Amino acid sequence: MTNRTAGQPPIGAQTSPAEARAQFRAGLRRPTSGLSSGHVQANLIALPSAQAFDMLLFAQRNPKSCPVLGVLEAGQLTSHSLLGGAGGDIRTDLPTYRIYRHGELVDEVSEVLGHWREDLVAFLIGCSFTFEAPLQEAGLPIAHIQQGVNVPMYRTSIACEPAGSLAGPMVVSMRPMPPHMVSDAVRISSRYPGVHGAPVHIGDPSALGIESLADPDFGDAVDVPDGWIPSFLRPVHGLGGLSARQR
Repeated sequence: MTNRTAGQPPIGAQTSPAEARAQFRAGLRRPTSGLSSGHVQANLIALPSAQAFDMLLFAQRNPKSCPVLGVLEAGQLTSHSLLGGAGGDIRTDLPTYRIYRHGELVDEVSEVLGHWREDLVAFLIGCSFTFEAPLQEAGLPIAHIQQGVNVPMYRTSIACEPAGSLAGPMVVSMRPMPPHMVSDAVRISSRYPGVHGAPVHIGDPSALGIESLADPDFGDAVDVPDGWIPSFLRPVHGLGGLSARQR
Protein backbone atom coordinates (compact mmCIF):
# COMPACT_ATOMS: atom_id res chain seq x y z
CA MET A 1 0.00 0.00 0.00
CA THR A 2 1.49 3.31 -1.06
CA ASN A 3 0.84 6.71 0.49
CA ARG A 4 1.53 8.81 -2.58
CA THR A 5 1.65 8.82 -6.35
CA ALA A 6 4.68 9.91 -8.37
CA GLY A 7 5.29 13.64 -8.02
CA GLN A 8 2.61 14.06 -5.37
CA PRO A 9 3.12 14.84 -1.66
CA PRO A 10 2.13 12.23 0.95
CA ILE A 11 -1.45 12.48 2.14
CA GLY A 12 -2.79 12.27 5.66
CA ALA A 13 -5.08 13.84 8.24
CA GLN A 14 -4.42 17.39 7.02
CA THR A 15 -4.97 16.64 3.34
CA SER A 16 -8.00 18.44 1.87
CA PRO A 17 -10.71 16.28 0.33
CA ALA A 18 -10.08 17.87 -3.08
CA GLU A 19 -6.37 17.02 -2.92
CA ALA A 20 -7.09 13.47 -1.80
CA ARG A 21 -9.54 12.96 -4.67
CA ALA A 22 -6.98 14.39 -7.12
CA GLN A 23 -4.43 11.81 -6.00
CA PHE A 24 -6.97 8.99 -6.26
CA ARG A 25 -7.82 10.23 -9.76
CA ALA A 26 -4.09 10.08 -10.57
CA GLY A 27 -3.92 6.42 -9.51
CA LEU A 28 -3.28 6.33 -5.75
CA ARG A 29 -4.87 3.25 -4.19
CA ARG A 30 -5.15 3.01 -0.41
CA PRO A 31 -7.88 2.95 2.26
CA THR A 32 -9.11 6.42 3.19
CA SER A 33 -8.85 5.79 6.93
CA GLY A 34 -6.84 8.59 8.54
CA LEU A 35 -7.36 11.10 5.71
CA SER A 36 -8.89 14.59 5.73
CA SER A 37 -9.68 14.88 9.42
CA GLY A 38 -12.83 16.89 10.14
CA HIS A 39 -14.56 15.93 6.90
CA VAL A 40 -17.27 13.33 6.37
CA GLN A 41 -16.17 10.22 4.50
CA ALA A 42 -18.52 8.17 2.36
CA ASN A 43 -18.84 4.90 0.51
CA LEU A 44 -20.40 4.67 -2.94
CA ILE A 45 -23.20 2.42 -4.12
CA ALA A 46 -24.17 2.91 -7.77
CA LEU A 47 -26.98 0.88 -9.29
CA PRO A 48 -29.46 1.14 -12.17
CA SER A 49 -32.25 3.65 -11.77
CA ALA A 50 -34.76 0.79 -11.96
CA GLN A 51 -33.47 -0.31 -8.54
CA ALA A 52 -33.02 3.17 -7.03
CA PHE A 53 -36.31 3.08 -5.13
CA ASP A 54 -35.44 -0.36 -3.74
CA MET A 55 -32.13 1.10 -2.55
CA LEU A 56 -33.84 4.05 -0.86
CA LEU A 57 -36.31 1.69 0.79
CA PHE A 58 -33.50 -0.63 1.89
CA ALA A 59 -31.65 2.29 3.44
CA GLN A 60 -34.81 3.53 5.16
CA ARG A 61 -35.39 0.09 6.66
CA ASN A 62 -31.73 -0.34 7.65
CA PRO A 63 -30.58 3.18 8.58
CA LYS A 64 -27.72 2.06 10.85
CA SER A 65 -26.23 -0.06 8.09
CA CYS A 66 -26.91 2.32 5.19
CA PRO A 67 -27.06 5.95 6.40
CA VAL A 68 -27.62 7.93 3.20
CA LEU A 69 -25.64 11.18 3.00
CA GLY A 70 -26.88 12.06 -0.45
CA VAL A 71 -28.00 10.79 -3.83
CA LEU A 72 -26.85 11.85 -7.30
CA GLU A 73 -29.45 11.67 -10.06
CA ALA A 74 -29.02 9.27 -12.95
CA GLY A 75 -26.26 10.61 -15.17
CA GLN A 76 -25.01 13.08 -12.53
CA LEU A 77 -21.26 12.72 -11.95
CA THR A 78 -20.47 15.45 -9.42
CA SER A 79 -22.09 17.55 -6.70
CA HIS A 80 -20.91 20.75 -5.05
CA SER A 81 -22.67 19.98 -1.77
CA LEU A 82 -21.59 16.33 -1.60
CA LEU A 83 -18.16 16.41 -3.21
CA GLY A 84 -17.00 19.84 -2.12
CA GLY A 85 -16.70 21.70 -5.38
CA ALA A 86 -16.83 21.48 -9.15
CA GLY A 87 -14.48 19.36 -11.22
CA GLY A 88 -14.91 16.08 -9.39
CA ASP A 89 -16.05 12.90 -11.07
CA ILE A 90 -17.69 10.07 -9.13
CA ARG A 91 -16.30 7.61 -11.72
CA THR A 92 -12.62 8.40 -11.14
CA ASP A 93 -12.14 10.07 -7.75
CA LEU A 94 -12.32 7.06 -5.42
CA PRO A 95 -9.25 4.94 -4.64
CA THR A 96 -10.93 1.63 -5.58
CA TYR A 97 -14.20 0.47 -7.09
CA ARG A 98 -15.66 -3.01 -6.76
CA ILE A 99 -17.92 -4.23 -9.54
CA TYR A 100 -20.69 -6.62 -8.50
CA ARG A 101 -23.13 -8.56 -10.66
CA HIS A 102 -26.03 -10.27 -8.88
CA GLY A 103 -24.18 -9.90 -5.58
CA GLU A 104 -20.95 -11.48 -6.86
CA LEU A 105 -17.69 -9.54 -7.07
CA VAL A 106 -16.46 -9.63 -10.68
CA ASP A 107 -13.80 -6.90 -10.80
CA GLU A 108 -11.85 -4.38 -8.73
CA VAL A 109 -10.58 -1.31 -10.56
CA SER A 110 -9.19 2.19 -9.98
CA GLU A 111 -11.84 3.90 -12.17
CA VAL A 112 -15.14 2.91 -13.74
CA LEU A 113 -15.27 4.98 -16.94
CA GLY A 114 -15.71 1.80 -18.97
CA HIS A 115 -18.34 0.39 -16.62
CA TRP A 116 -20.47 3.48 -16.08
CA ARG A 117 -23.96 3.70 -17.55
CA GLU A 118 -26.17 6.75 -17.97
CA ASP A 119 -28.91 5.14 -15.88
CA LEU A 120 -26.73 4.57 -12.80
CA VAL A 121 -27.82 6.36 -9.62
CA ALA A 122 -25.05 7.04 -7.09
CA PHE A 123 -25.77 6.77 -3.37
CA LEU A 124 -23.21 8.15 -0.93
CA ILE A 125 -23.36 6.21 2.33
CA GLY A 126 -21.75 7.47 5.55
CA CYS A 127 -18.45 5.78 6.45
CA SER A 128 -17.25 5.09 10.01
CA PHE A 129 -13.74 6.30 9.08
CA THR A 130 -15.25 9.75 9.72
CA PHE A 131 -15.16 9.45 13.50
CA GLU A 132 -11.77 7.77 13.80
CA ALA A 133 -10.08 11.18 14.20
CA PRO A 134 -12.31 12.09 17.21
CA LEU A 135 -11.56 8.67 18.71
CA GLN A 136 -7.83 9.26 18.31
CA GLU A 137 -8.08 12.79 19.70
CA ALA A 138 -9.64 11.28 22.83
CA GLY A 139 -6.68 8.92 23.15
CA LEU A 140 -8.37 5.79 21.83
CA PRO A 141 -6.24 3.47 19.70
CA ILE A 142 -7.29 2.55 16.16
CA ALA A 143 -5.64 -0.81 15.52
CA HIS A 144 -5.82 -0.88 11.73
CA ILE A 145 -4.29 2.61 11.46
CA GLN A 146 -1.53 1.72 13.91
CA GLN A 147 -0.82 -1.50 12.02
CA GLY A 148 -1.00 0.08 8.56
CA VAL A 149 -3.81 -2.08 7.16
CA ASN A 150 -7.46 -1.73 6.21
CA VAL A 151 -10.18 -2.19 8.82
CA PRO A 152 -11.38 -5.83 9.13
CA MET A 153 -14.99 -6.44 8.06
CA TYR A 154 -17.17 -9.49 8.54
CA ARG A 155 -20.45 -10.88 7.23
CA THR A 156 -22.72 -11.71 10.15
CA SER A 157 -25.54 -14.19 10.66
CA ILE A 158 -27.99 -11.29 11.10
CA ALA A 159 -30.19 -10.56 8.09
CA CYS A 160 -31.05 -7.02 7.12
CA GLU A 161 -34.62 -6.07 6.37
CA PRO A 162 -35.02 -6.71 2.62
CA ALA A 163 -36.50 -4.21 0.20
CA GLY A 164 -37.75 -5.15 -3.23
CA SER A 165 -34.92 -6.78 -5.14
CA LEU A 166 -32.31 -6.08 -2.45
CA ALA A 167 -31.39 -8.29 0.49
CA GLY A 168 -28.33 -9.38 2.40
CA PRO A 169 -26.68 -10.03 5.77
CA MET A 170 -25.48 -7.31 8.09
CA VAL A 171 -21.79 -6.58 7.56
CA VAL A 172 -19.74 -5.20 10.44
CA SER A 173 -16.30 -3.65 10.85
CA MET A 174 -14.26 -4.39 13.97
CA ARG A 175 -12.11 -2.11 16.11
CA PRO A 176 -10.63 -3.65 19.28
CA MET A 177 -10.39 -1.45 22.38
CA PRO A 178 -8.90 -1.76 25.88
CA PRO A 179 -11.76 -2.54 28.31
CA HIS A 180 -11.53 0.80 30.13
CA MET A 181 -11.90 2.69 26.84
CA VAL A 182 -14.97 0.90 25.45
CA SER A 183 -17.45 3.29 27.04
CA ASP A 184 -15.60 6.27 25.55
CA ALA A 185 -15.66 4.60 22.12
CA VAL A 186 -19.43 4.12 22.41
CA ARG A 187 -19.99 7.68 23.63
CA ILE A 188 -17.94 9.27 20.84
CA SER A 189 -19.17 7.11 17.96
CA SER A 190 -22.81 7.58 19.01
CA ARG A 191 -22.45 11.29 18.17
CA TYR A 192 -22.18 10.35 14.48
CA PRO A 193 -25.39 8.52 13.48
CA GLY A 194 -24.94 9.64 9.88
CA VAL A 195 -21.82 7.48 9.60
CA HIS A 196 -23.14 4.35 11.40
CA GLY A 197 -22.97 5.64 14.98
CA ALA A 198 -22.42 3.45 18.05
CA PRO A 199 -21.33 -0.20 17.84
CA VAL A 200 -23.96 -2.81 17.11
CA HIS A 201 -22.18 -5.33 19.36
CA ILE A 202 -19.29 -5.40 21.83
CA GLY A 203 -17.54 -8.58 22.89
CA ASP A 204 -17.93 -12.20 21.75
CA PRO A 205 -17.86 -12.30 17.91
CA SER A 206 -19.72 -15.63 17.85
CA ALA A 207 -22.88 -13.76 18.91
CA LEU A 208 -22.83 -12.28 15.38
CA GLY A 209 -21.99 -15.60 13.75
CA ILE A 210 -18.33 -14.62 13.26
CA GLU A 211 -16.16 -17.71 13.70
CA SER A 212 -12.71 -16.14 13.55
CA LEU A 213 -11.48 -12.56 13.82
CA ALA A 214 -8.36 -13.68 11.97
CA ASP A 215 -10.36 -14.33 8.79
CA PRO A 216 -12.30 -11.19 7.81
CA ASP A 217 -14.49 -11.29 4.73
CA PHE A 218 -13.20 -7.87 3.64
CA GLY A 219 -10.28 -5.70 4.63
CA ASP A 220 -7.39 -7.06 6.69
CA ALA A 221 -7.04 -8.89 9.98
CA VAL A 222 -5.55 -6.91 12.87
CA ASP A 223 -3.62 -8.11 15.87
CA VAL A 224 -5.85 -7.90 18.95
CA PRO A 225 -3.80 -7.42 22.14
CA ASP A 226 -4.59 -9.73 25.05
CA GLY A 227 -7.52 -8.47 27.07
CA TRP A 228 -8.78 -6.02 24.46
CA ILE A 229 -12.47 -6.20 23.55
CA PRO A 230 -13.68 -6.23 19.93
CA SER A 231 -16.35 -3.65 19.07
CA PHE A 232 -18.38 -4.07 15.91
CA LEU A 233 -19.81 -1.31 13.73
CA ARG A 234 -22.13 -1.63 10.76
CA PRO A 235 -20.35 -0.59 7.57
CA VAL A 236 -21.95 -0.14 4.17
CA HIS A 237 -23.53 -3.14 2.50
CA GLY A 238 -21.90 -2.30 -0.82
CA LEU A 239 -18.84 -4.04 0.65
CA GLY A 240 -20.29 -7.40 -0.28
CA GLY A 241 -23.30 -7.75 1.96
CA LEU A 242 -25.93 -6.41 -0.43
CA SER A 243 -27.18 -8.56 -3.29
CA ALA A 244 -29.82 -8.25 -5.97
CA ARG A 245 -32.37 -11.02 -5.80
CA GLN A 246 -33.59 -12.43 -9.08
CA ARG A 247 -37.30 -11.94 -9.73
